[in-house]
Amino acid sequence: MPTNTTIHIIGEGEENEYLKDLSVKLNISNRVIFYGKITNEITLKGLFRQAYAYISPGPVGLGVLHSFAYGVPVLHKKRGNMVQNFTI
Repeated sequence: MPTNTTIHIIGEGEENEYLKDLSVKLNISNRVIFYGKITNEITLKGLFRQAYAYISPGPVGLGVLHSFAYGVPVLHKKRGNMVQNFTI
């Protein structure tokens, strides 16, 4: 990951602890921000406008609509749980 890149993770779920541990293991925890659940549209708008892509680890929901509304590409694995099957 380029040193000037920051990963912003929005939402709550069982993947969060795994991702936090992984960011420590990969020594990038200082460049990963975990927001938790965000429902404020102004905050979401600001984050989506800066995004290169929206990545969904499971079923896509409202996030994909936000992505399309702001012209952000969506990445999603066709089957399975992306986080557990994703190899770094």
